[in-house]
Amino acid sequence: SVGSGAELSTAQAVSGSYSLHFKKDCSKPGNSFVAVFGNSGATQNLQAGKSYQVTYQVYVESYLDGKVPVLNTQCFPQNLSAWNAGNKTLAQKNLTTVEKGKWVTVTQSFTPAANGYLGFWMMNTDGPNYSEYASVFVDDAALIEVPTVTVSFHTNGGNTVQPISGASGSAIALPSAEKQGNTFAGWYIDSVCKTPFTSAVFPEQNITLYAKWYEKGVWQQDFEAYQSGSGGGKVYTTGGATRYQKTGPNDTNVHGGEGS
Repeated sequence: SVGSGAELSTAQAVSGSYSLHFKKDCSKPGNSFVAVFGNSGATQNLQAGKSYQVTYQVYVESYLDGKVPVLNTQCFPQNLSAWNAGNKTLAQKNLTTVEKGKWVTVTQSFTPAANGYLGFWMMNTDGPNYSEYASVFVDDAALIEVPTVTVSFHTNGGNTVQPISGASGSAIALPSAEKQGNTFAGWYIDSVCKTPFTSAVFPEQNITLYAKWYEKGVWQQDFEAYQSGSGGGKVYTTGGATRYQKTGPNDTNVHGGEGS
């Protein structure tokens, strides 16, 4: 359903005949609402606690100088394109960052705190009236549920580290680990700790990571990560052991160290 200040338009469209048009007169204030996935009698398509990704095309035709139009992706508690105190913003797009006069793809991820319908709401950051002063088109919106994956941790004799879960592709913050007499050297995807886990986001499927350790006071170097060339190595000390750490693909400063 399309609410106040928005309309179906044939002026711009990525595919098919229609797109959603928020406001036409940029000199006047006003609110625009539209529930994209809110057909009459439709089941709520957002479920609390689940992770989603929405991708849509946006076309900024114009906006009033000095104004900052913002397109809000929201969870509507009712199947109604109108203001409701229960509307919750899931993600925002500052449209001053979008090049005018061309279709731009926007992808957003979110986890709603309540059940509801996905909708868009145009606003402006100029005050409590949320006036938009903009002419904006939206088309080809697609909503998908993103699977939640779990990362488990095998600490190889260290302390217990609880699993963490998140939406596939979302940012991941890995915990540290502790083991008496050892220094934690990172998480690896294989049990023999040869291949480090380097991703900054949750993987596509569940995974177990393994902790690698350096025994304190013992100099260790397996030279596996080094290549020939030139460059300076970085020296760091752990538990009385001095080691050389590679700082680039041409680092050859790996030939010494003193252990206790």
